[in-house]
Amino acid sequence: MPPRNGSYRPIVIEGCESSHLFKRNNSNKWQLYAMIDGIEIKKSTYTDNLKAATIKAGDIVRSAIQGVPVTSDINRKNRGQTIADVLAMNFGSGNELVSIYQMCGWQNRTLKENKRNLEQFAHHFERKALASITDKDAMAYMAIIRTRTSDATHNRHRVSLNKFFEKCIILQLVAKNPMSNVATLKENKKLPVPLTQQQVEQARELYSEHGRIITDVYYLTGMRRSELHGNEDKTGVRWMDVDRANNIILLMNTKGLVDRHVPLTPPLLAILNSVRTGRDFLMNNRDRKLSDNQIKEVRIQWHKGLRQQKTSSRRNRDPRNGYAVRLAKEYGVSDTLIRKIVEGHNYDEPKKSRYTYVPKKVYSIPPETLKDAVIFPKIDLKSEYKRIKEALGIQSMGSHKYRKTWATILNTRGATDADLRDLGGWKDSKTIDLYRAANPIRLNEIAQRIVGD
Repeated sequence: MPPRNGSYRPIVIEGCESSHLFKRNNSNKWQLYAMIDGIEIKKSTYTDNLKAATIKAGDIVRSAIQGVPVTSDINRKNRGQTIADVLAMNFGSGNELVSIYQMCGWQNRTLKENKRNLEQFAHHFERKALASITDKDAMAYMAIIRTRTSDATHNRHRVSLNKFFEKCIILQLVAKNPMSNVATLKENKKLPVPLTQQQVEQARELYSEHGRIITDVYYLTGMRRSELHGNEDKTGVRWMDVDRANNIILLMNTKGLVDRHVPLTPPLLAILNSVRTGRDFLMNNRDRKLSDNQIKEVRIQWHKGLRQQKTSSRRNRDPRNGYAVRLAKEYGVSDTLIRKIVEGHNYDEPKKSRYTYVPKKVYSIPPETLKDAVIFPKIDLKSEYKRIKEALGIQSMGSHKYRKTWATILNTRGATDADLRDLGGWKDSKTIDLYRAANPIRLNEIAQRIVGD
């Protein structure tokens, strides 16, 4: 029972045998005295308002019954910790210290984006304690994110922060998750736009030799870029994964952490046979043609370089010769075209060897004898994709474009949803539904049924 030298108010709290609020004569804060299963609880409510103290007393008793810390205790304990402080901390003991990122369980392919989201959140609430961030703060922040990003990016940002606060609750850094009231936005599912057969053939003519081989594999298998080349979390397709006896390629640890088989079709087998002894691909653009606009741009850049070097007229020959060598050796421009670009530049036979074009190795495929080697090492084809996108007049071009084309063609030719799910490695049919909806041949056949036979 509480002492009698002060204000005394009995209160009723569910699950509590007896409970009282007491205010000492020399204090203006209400104290809680309660009995739960024979255990006495004495705790301050940190308020002089009787109504607020009664509500707080209920929270204290419920927290004691559930065995969790009281919200105010957590906030008071962590009132000096900012988000940046928590991101820099390690948790655990001994040799098993882990960061909050590791506790969230993010894989390498998503860690970079999630880490950027949390750092951006920390920068926004730079001086605000983590435990004091409210639902309104979180909703206001996500409203800003929505104005800057797409709905899909907004939702990924929300998932990152939601996971972070869930771990902070476990670590007793916060009492509740302020992201719990932030709604997930409904994303606009755009229909995939596959390449036509004509566009596929036109693109093949524009690729470099190694680019043509790699994109042919994308087109024939529907593999993701990370599955073919590998990334930080997984190894790409190796020679040891090619099972010629059963005509399959085994993909290990793909997206969704599942394994699957890719059929070894005759065209795909022909590609692998053509590179099984290993191949080195050289940059050979000796016959490359420059347009008049490109020639004009090269001249502008050359004269700009002369001005930047601030050379005297008698030293102009040095940058002129250096530039001609660069055009010949790095870009493979012909002697005749160099004379046209660098006006007045002439060669004599002794100097001509200086302008000899030496092709550079740009890509290598290991031989089949190296069983553990990735067949198609990682390579950046962005410059080729950009050039082909402009040539074909399409909005986007990349490895995933071939995956969309592959799925759409198979759907057009009668592949079921289950077939596509097994071959493409999708976890459910949501994405496959889009490919089915983007199949004009199927839609036209169904629409024709309205007129009968």
